[in-house]
Amino acid sequence: MNIVVIRLLDHRGIYFPRTYCLSQVEIRNGTRDTPCEREEIAKSSQAFGDARADYCMRIVTVVEAGGDGAADGIAEEHFEEALDVLAPSSYGMSRMALLPTGIYRHIPNMKVTARLPGRDHTSGTAFRIMREPFPQLDLPQFLLTETKTDLKQRLVRSYHWSRKANLEGNRQLRVLFRWFAMETIWMLSKDDDIVPRIMWVLGFPVGPAARMLSRIFVSSLQAHPTISAWKSQIEQRLRAVKTFRNDSVHSGFRPQDVAGSSIREFDRIGLIACSRVQAIASAGISAGVATASELLEYLPVLIESNGNYINDIHNNILYGCENPPQW
Repeated sequence: MNIVVIRLLDHRGIYFPRTYCLSQVEIRNGTRDTPCEREEIAKSSQAFGDARADYCMRIVTVVEAGGDGAADGIAEEHFEEALDVLAPSSYGMSRMALLPTGIYRHIPNMKVTARLPGRDHTSGTAFRIMREPFPQLDLPQFLLTETKTDLKQRLVRSYHWSRKANLEGNRQLRVLFRWFAMETIWMLSKDDDIVPRIMWVLGFPVGPAARMLSRIFVSSLQAHPTISAWKSQIEQRLRAVKTFRNDSVHSGFRPQDVAGSSIREFDRIGLIACSRVQAIASAGISAGVATASELLEYLPVLIESNGNYINDIHNNILYGCENPPQW
């Protein structure tokens, strides 16, 4: 039996002015609800206590299942994957999360029923502007197309972990999830050290590949008065995060086993680094890079061809290091 599963998204997520299609999923606003759907959504919203249903986006997919409970499980896999790749579009300002409120439409008889508790069920708003009447395929849509490459799959998995970090209240788990997100991009073998690769996106090209950068580019990058002083400090922080990751995973370290100031520092550097690692992977995909090993090979070219790289290093990353937020 084919079942249309419709769930509401947190009202603090991205607002789409018109229907947005993403592989097997579409996202639309409440103006597209039929009167019957609106009535059943109100029932579900009341049952779950979601008072802002009118302001929430709807996420929709069609699945083949024997009942609503089975359909829920299949649909949530599609929904979560879609939200994983959309989360970076909000620059971490929005909460990309499913609400329990929803409805089902059964294709054979087109009957609409509310999703209710106990029925066999297993940040700020961002506005997306669409100026074109016929929008081009964007990165989230491209990532979920049928053509799967190593780098595309790595980036989708990386987005999964970074979104979990954004939704996580536990600081230790946020640190771990963001490190997993970076490892997903940069781990080419079991014993790889990803710290030098992260250093590249934070403004510190290291290793033999750094000689591929032009002298003019390197001079402009090193023109910041404190960049040299921060190099060793940032590398030490990244290595401390890596040690913390290993201690947590292999030795069961708890948050109280590490100083609170260190955990906050790990959280900040992970937030800064993870988005840049994902951005370079995204740039590689746009340039036609298919694998993580190719991404590493073309890293100097991608870095130097990024017209905003030096500005980002000087005025965002280094400024943030010198003026850390109090959170």
